[in-house]
Amino acid sequence: MEAMASGLPVIAPRWGGQLDFMNKNNSFLIDCTEVRVSDMDIAEQPVYAGQIWAEPSIEHLRSAMRTVARDRDRAATIGRIAAADVRENFSPTQVALILRAIMQEFQ
Repeated sequence: MEAMASGLPVIAPRWGGQLDFMNKNNSFLIDCTEVRVSDMDIAEQPVYAGQIWAEPSIEHLRSAMRTVARDRDRAATIGRIAAADVRENFSPTQVALILRAIMQEFQ
C-alpha cells in the first residue's frame, strides 16, 4: 500500500489480504494456483501444516514485469490510479471510520 500511495506501479499475487485494496485497475495482479504447503516446509515450520499457499504464475509475472518496464505510460497511469485510490479509501480519516464501524460491531 505504501508503494501504491507513492504512485508506483505495484505487481502482486491475485490472492490474499492485499485484494482488500488492490484490483485490476490500480495494480498488476498475478494469477496464482492454490497449493498445499509442502512436507519439507512443514518439517521446517510445523505451524504451516494444513495451510494453503498461493503459487504465482511465473509466466504471468514475467509478462507484468515486461509491461511495467516497456510501457512506462501505462505503468505511470496505474501508479496514479493506485495513489488516488489509497488517498481516497485509506486516508487517516477513512481508516478511522473503518475502525469505528468495526468496533461498533462488537459493542
